[in-house]
Amino acid sequence: MKEEQQLFERLIQSIQLLAADYKTQISSLPKFVHIPDELALIYHDCFLLADQIAEEGWIDNRQLAKLKELDDVLECMSEKDDQLWTTYALRNSSEWENIRLLAGELLELFNVKKQRPDLTWIQYVKGGKKERIESEKLPK
Repeated sequence: MKEEQQLFERLIQSIQLLAADYKTQISSLPKFVHIPDELALIYHDCFLLADQIAEEGWIDNRQLAKLKELDDVLECMSEKDDQLWTTYALRNSSEWENIRLLAGELLELFNVKKQRPDLTWIQYVKGGKKERIESEKLPK
């Protein structure tokens, strides 16, 4: 698979994640991550390569504009209110519902059916408990 195709597939999966309902979003990610942040970060990381994907013909100008709109809305949310970045807000806020709608519109623009996201390309590593390191006593 060409690199641009792989990047495109990942972008679509990040949109699938944002378009998903709350229960799907929560169950798609490990319990130890901050879910709202992770949703935005996965999308943003994929979006950063959208221009490269577009240059290869995988994305047209209309799709690229809508991708940018979604990224801008997420950016605006992060500057607006910390309370939007809770699981309660993810479940109940109109802002997150708007994100789901925008992501759904993007899937339609790409002619892709909404389905459970496949995030097997992402690896998570849970950090261990912080261990106290004691300095070694040196002989006098």
